[in-house]
Amino acid sequence: MSPNSLFSSSRMKLKAGFVSCSLLLVVAMLLTACGGGTTPASNKTHTLVLAGISAPITSAGFNPYSANAVPDLGGFVYEPLFFAGEETGTWTGLLGTSHSFSPDGTQVTVNLRTGVQWNDGQPFSSDDVVFTFNAMKQYPASDLWGVDSLLKSVTATDKNTVVFTFNKPAYVSFDTVGGSVFIIPKHIFDGQGDITKVTVDPTKSVGTGPMLVDSWSADLMTMKKNPKFYNASSVKVDVIKLPVYKANTDFQEAMNSNQADWASYFEQGLQQSYVDPDKAHHHYWMAPVDEVGVFMDIRDNKTLQDVNVRKALSLAIDRTAWAQQGEDGLVPASTQTGLLDTAGNKPYQLSDYANLSTKTQADQAKQVLQQDGYTLDSNGYFAKNGQELSFSYITVAGWTDWNAASQADQQNLKAAGIKITINSMQQADYMTLRTNAGKYDLMQSAVAGGAHSAYDIYYGTLDSASIPPAGRNSSYWNDPQTNAYLSDLGSTNDATKMATDIEGLEKIMVNDVPWIPTIAGARWFEYSTTNFTGWPSASNPYATGATYQAPDNEIVLQHLVPTN
Repeated sequence: MSPNSLFSSSRMKLKAGFVSCSLLLVVAMLLTACGGGTTPASNKTHTLVLAGISAPITSAGFNPYSANAVPDLGGFVYEPLFFAGEETGTWTGLLGTSHSFSPDGTQVTVNLRTGVQWNDGQPFSSDDVVFTFNAMKQYPASDLWGVDSLLKSVTATDKNTVVFTFNKPAYVSFDTVGGSVFIIPKHIFDGQGDITKVTVDPTKSVGTGPMLVDSWSADLMTMKKNPKFYNASSVKVDVIKLPVYKANTDFQEAMNSNQADWASYFEQGLQQSYVDPDKAHHHYWMAPVDEVGVFMDIRDNKTLQDVNVRKALSLAIDRTAWAQQGEDGLVPASTQTGLLDTAGNKPYQLSDYANLSTKTQADQAKQVLQQDGYTLDSNGYFAKNGQELSFSYITVAGWTDWNAASQADQQNLKAAGIKITINSMQQADYMTLRTNAGKYDLMQSAVAGGAHSAYDIYYGTLDSASIPPAGRNSSYWNDPQTNAYLSDLGSTNDATKMATDIEGLEKIMVNDVPWIPTIAGARWFEYSTTNFTGWPSASNPYATGATYQAPDNEIVLQHLVPTN
């Protein structure tokens, strides 16, 4: 995944309230009328109900490059070249079967899968791949991943081979190019101008993926198995139904009542409300791929330009409280290194930082501030030169997990002598501030991980090229040594060099505190084994499982096995 990915906006935030009985009744009737529900049909049609759509479906949404594309067209209908596993770091061939780098890493040759057909029977070839990337270059609004800035050219050497030439070594950036861009059919889109504005007949969405769009309405999309899919024998699901659930509580109720098999939402008390009533069938796994934390406006706030103040903030914040109170224990706490505790990152974890605490350390924070010349005033807050140590702290209204974390931070920072005033912003205002790199003091934010999670998170939060709107470097950190480590890390596949760069970045995170990681960011994922088994899990992390993640959704689909 690209560091520019809008990780936090793709999360489903559970809001307070109760589900509408009339809405559930309508959804149930839709599913029953179409042969769905949890009771197996007599003709042995295996139907998967996916709770992943929250906005009405429109005819304009069946173009994967439309601004209003229907969720799950990507992966199920349209495919990229490869799947890059974010938990495992392994590659799975989709439209591509293999790829190789030139000696300097600036060219990648992709061998395409032979014999692939679009679902309308037309042959797939390298022409489709070249057309897709050239169209993205011609129509920048379609370049959702920023790949044009990475590429010099995309050429076909024959019908089954494509050569990507990059501006610099692509050992990391090929993940985005090869694993994110959905290939579209040249014979459908060519000659129609801006590919983001092409109208696609919903029931004739021409892709190479495992499913076809069978029918749709504003409230329900139904897909059926694509008999022309190159790996059709791996797909045991005959029909996928995607009802529209208009509120996040509806996702919860659909899963609790067995109206759906698969969903992605956050809920306080998930264990008690979803798992405990049916422990044999109701499960969840929140893949710790992304990262969440507190950013500081180092560019504009002179007080925050003092590294000792930043260290005191990091020491006082209780990351365990973020994980337990904010996220209900569904994700682990992070340390100040920012290096997620994944199998791929373990070789790079410095022993010096093995025992960094994730709990509040108010006494240590006070000591750092006192050594920096701060003294406690009559209000119980530290001050220097008559200026109290006080900051505005931005959270997002209605994001209940982040709101709970902000309350915990306020209490723990007060105990360390630092005053925090919580500013609960509306989501639209928050997104505008973050995207436009506006002035602030402290702000909660998040960054997406990827198949190279250490690079993706460090690049997204530390590289000067990732200062918004380009990325998530919302502390506006601009340090030549940091940039040098990241430039080298993104340009090498030498394990020794990679270790040197990552360890150098760990030290910068701990010693300079450019931002404060607090928890791993989850890919929300709930599933039921009532009708299907084979789901990913912590013990079998072949994909993240989030309904909104493609092509993870396609990989999950090919692993599912009906129970009946």
